[in-house]
Amino acid sequence: MKILICEDHEIYRKGLRLVLEHDFNAIEILEAEHGDWALDLMKNNKFDLVLMDIRLPGKNGLFLLYKITLLYPDTKVLMLSLYTELQFARQAFRLGAMGYLNKNEDSPKIIHAIKTVIRGEKHFSVEVMESMTARHRKDLKKTKHELLSDYEFMIMLEIAKGKSSAVIAKEMETPVNTLYVHKNHIMNKLEIKTVVDLHNYCVAQGFLINCNLREDTI
Repeated sequence: MKILICEDHEIYRKGLRLVLEHDFNAIEILEAEHGDWALDLMKNNKFDLVLMDIRLPGKNGLFLLYKITLLYPDTKVLMLSLYTELQFARQAFRLGAMGYLNKNEDSPKIIHAIKTVIRGEKHFSVEVMESMTARHRKDLKKTKHELLSDYEFMIMLEIAKGKSSAVIAKEMETPVNTLYVHKNHIMNKLEIKTVVDLHNYCVAQGFLINCNLREDTI
């Protein structure tokens, strides 16, 4: 079995490697601390599983998930995050992840999640699965960000971090003019006028942790 760990925190990455090497026989593990490096490794390696954090330098984890499921549909992806499951698991589910796991879980739960995904089964909580069913009900009132497409949601997160349009366009591989169109749609759907308001909205929703808005974006 060949696994790629995509995680920018070295201590957690190395700890996860030790857990995997202890519980699995005949395992090969490669590591990447940057989304672009992960994609480079995948060009020349066939992985059975990718363990990936949502917060990564460069391309954000959701966009990387989107790229992996598009380019390598046979590779299973298990998302790891410090964010609670209900914050990002629905987006991860829709973008093709096989599971979502909080990084604070203990080793037995991590191994259980990995074995579940390797078997081809989903590893999401009952609450997430129920929310995925409920969101299709026309009579259910949705939060403003649920009106966004998955792509708009990913862009929203990057704008809220204070990244420039040029940087976001490059990381998300889209023309700047197209990005401006998406940005306008996002602002209109959220009924928000400024980047500061967008940042505050994402903080209030729990989408940003320890992320301050750069002064040049205010």
